[in-house]
Amino acid sequence: MGRSRGESLLRLQDGRVLLGHEDGVSVWDDAAGVWRSMSAGLPLARVWGLAEGPTAALFAATDAGVHRSLDAARSWRLIGRPEQSAFGLAAHPQDPNRLLVHLAFERVYSSENALAENPTWTARWEGMRTDDEVMTLAFRPDGQRVFAGVAHGLYVSEDGGRSWRRVAPTLRNVSVFDIYMDPDNPNKMLAGTTRGLFKSEDGGETWRAWGDDLADVTVTALVALGSGEMLAAGTKYEGVWLSEDGGRSWVWMPESGTIHVRDLAVDAGGRLFAAADAGVWMWR
Repeated sequence: MGRSRGESLLRLQDGRVLLGHEDGVSVWDDAAGVWRSMSAGLPLARVWGLAEGPTAALFAATDAGVHRSLDAARSWRLIGRPEQSAFGLAAHPQDPNRLLVHLAFERVYSSENALAENPTWTARWEGMRTDDEVMTLAFRPDGQRVFAGVAHGLYVSEDGGRSWRRVAPTLRNVSVFDIYMDPDNPNKMLAGTTRGLFKSEDGGETWRAWGDDLADVTVTALVALGSGEMLAAGTKYEGVWLSEDGGRSWVWMPESGTIHVRDLAVDAGGRLFAAADAGVWMWR
């Protein structure tokens, strides 16, 4: 779809899809069938992660720090950590000033004034092992808990990311790349890992292997396809898979080939997007 490599995807509150790639940010223009650049103010740097706060402020994790847009991605400005690569973000779902970021080969930093002219940042590592590189962050919809998937398992924070405790012994020997919560019941969760999928039904305290079809596959991204139990899973060099039963069973999408999926998103029209090493893919 016109890009050599995609890194991150975000469905905006208005239903459009934003793409982070090797030289900035673009938004999909469905009427024209093209990606429109929305990179004014961004350095020529890879965008590894995107997040949207409850007041529609946008945040981008890039090779040159964290950037923010307050005008629907028309312009961006640096708000922190310019000396480091930021690999991912999580915006608090209710408090627009609270933002978590994980840096390359590091753990977590937070800002509690992310909308300020010059936000401040604090290391939030209490309870984490020093060798635990963070791979992904995810807030519950009510903001009461936030999860950190790491290279050796999973952590949970119940104070907005200020401190962490390790959960789920069953996940301690796997890397957790993505955390999915059922929009109707966030206590039902899936984790995409280096050993397939794991499922929790108690809000992330305990986990069990789930979805035999993906047991030997590295799952890198998960997204809901509309309502019900329809899901899509992105994988490392195994393409995209679909489930109609909440992840119990999966069917491979042959047209996705063996792409390495970095992220998935679904727009308001039900189109599925995959950001991958081999480009950006879309299925209607």
